[in-house]
Amino acid sequence: MLADGHLIVAEGIAALMRAAGWTVELVPDGETLLRRCHEKRYDVAILDISMPVVDGLAAMASAQTDHIRIPFIFLSTDIDAALVRTALARGALGVISKALGAEELMKALDAIGSNRRYLPSMPPAASQPGLIEALTEREHEVIRRLAEGKRNKEVAHDLGISIRTVESHRHKAMQKCGVPTLMSLIRRMQAEALI
Repeated sequence: MLADGHLIVAEGIAALMRAAGWTVELVPDGETLLRRCHEKRYDVAILDISMPVVDGLAAMASAQTDHIRIPFIFLSTDIDAALVRTALARGALGVISKALGAEELMKALDAIGSNRRYLPSMPPAASQPGLIEALTEREHEVIRRLAEGKRNKEVAHDLGISIRTVESHRHKAMQKCGVPTLMSLIRRMQAEALI
């Protein structure tokens, strides 16, 4: 599923994907994307982060609320490290700059197909090393839930893992960040717009 309010852009991306063997359905906005996702299962949703009616981040949030399980990749004209962190923190598996071309899109689709996050290539001035590169998806999810005030036992229940595994993820995340306490880690993740 490809959602972009700019038809010429959407058609160009769809043509590239079809040439690579993908079946692509185009929609003009996030609202239509959500409606179609309720009707049919898609392997991936690629959508412009800023669209008419329902923007990309809002569409992903609605899909998550409705328990629609689909990887989201965002397209954006203006991309920076803060945008990438925000999108990934909210559950996206990738962010692609429209300025970077077809090769970048194919790399992102390959990553998503292998169940990996895709971090975009950005100019050196825009890229900032941070926790997004360091933390695993599960570590991030555990810390996000702990930051919401949940106890280890609640997080373990929510994620279907043991309390010991929750503690292990928390400990590894703190080590990667180089902080002594969970509160320090939460503050750092908030500063990087990860939670």
